[in-house]
Amino acid sequence: MGGNKVAGVAAGTISEDSTEAVNGSQLYQRDQAIGRLGGEVSNLDRRVDRVGAGAAALAALHPQDFDPDDKWDFAMGYGNYRGANATAIGAFYRPNEDTTFSVGGTVGGGENMINAGISIKFGQGNHVSNSRVAMAKEIMALKDYVRQQDEKIEKLVSLLGQNAEGTVQQRSILFPDVPENHWAYVYVKHLAERGLLEGYPDGEFKGGRTMTRYEFAAIFSRALERGAAIDGDMARMSEEFEPEIRELSLDRFRIDRIDGDDNDRHKIERVRVNNRDEEAQKKNGEKTMRYRDVYGGLIQKDADAAAIR
Repeated sequence: MGGNKVAGVAAGTISEDSTEAVNGSQLYQRDQAIGRLGGEVSNLDRRVDRVGAGAAALAALHPQDFDPDDKWDFAMGYGNYRGANATAIGAFYRPNEDTTFSVGGTVGGGENMINAGISIKFGQGNHVSNSRVAMAKEIMALKDYVRQQDEKIEKLVSLLGQNAEGTVQQRSILFPDVPENHWAYVYVKHLAERGLLEGYPDGEFKGGRTMTRYEFAAIFSRALERGAAIDGDMARMSEEFEPEIRELSLDRFRIDRIDGDDNDRHKIERVRVNNRDEEAQKKNGEKTMRYRDVYGGLIQKDADAAAIR
């Protein structure tokens, strides 16, 4: 045809068995369709990238270990996939050691995603919180046993007449209910009425139970933590129970009753770290601070450890 165009060609039939010629407009429509298809494929590819980034961000959300005192966990995650970025936030709630509720979602990236779930453990269970309390009670029982052994040794030494000079005279193990000690009970009642003193960890004084000097010193120490003024009576109490309070300061933890009675099988108890700084008073009336680290150990602070005038 020598470079000549064939014009006026009608649109041919496009089918599997067609032998008709097609014109330029039909080819143009086909090119447009292919172009649109390519655009859709590119858009799908970008969406896949964003979905991949969102999935990676959701996978970065993890709860902390079970804590019976802090049952809510919040998390944030970041994900990247082939140049796409996404951020996820989530929350986890653990009412007990065996159940976890979770919810999470992505923000940004153009493809919002959300998930929710529940996880339940079956079987014997590990009872982490219960085992911690049990171990703490075992340690405290051993400390009580050692304390009793020390008291017996001191009594034996006293009976054998081998008390060394400067040895602390053995005090009564129980707080005696005799007239000369009535001032202490009056002072305790005064602190309790002001809300500065509590009894046993469950808040009761248990009148039918004999209180040891060590337990009395623990209650007295808590009154100081609650802001009881260090007056003359407080100084007298500090001197009276000085050995027990000094021994109490070595305790790094305690066990508090949250709910239930002594005979309840499913009572709730928690291990608490004695990590609060507290003000103490020496026998000469000088005030000083006693500092603890986060694990309940006694520490020294250079300038702050000096006595408070």
